Amino acid sequence: MILYKVFCSCSPASVRRTGSYRGWRNVPMRKDVWFFLFFLGVLLFGWPIMSIFRYGLAIYLFVIWLLFIVLIFVATIFSEREDGGG
Repeated sequence: MILYKVFCSCSPASVRRTGSYRGWRNVPMRKDVWFFLFFLGVLLFGWPIMSIFRYGLAIYLFVIWLLFIVLIFVATIFSEREDGGG
């Protein structure tokens, strides 16, 4: 439910107006999520945070990289193409 609120811009007013949710894949995604993912990546792959994990840097990089792949995958599933597809 939290991911739904973060990635989708479906308001309770639209639910009342249409009578139901349009489904997870059809709800348009906010553009702010892409900016958030970019700046989160800059923060997590930047020098101050990476210097904390000096001795376990390889594990940190693999975990964060995997997390970013999953987050971008989820973001693309929730996003709606502008040409009306998928």
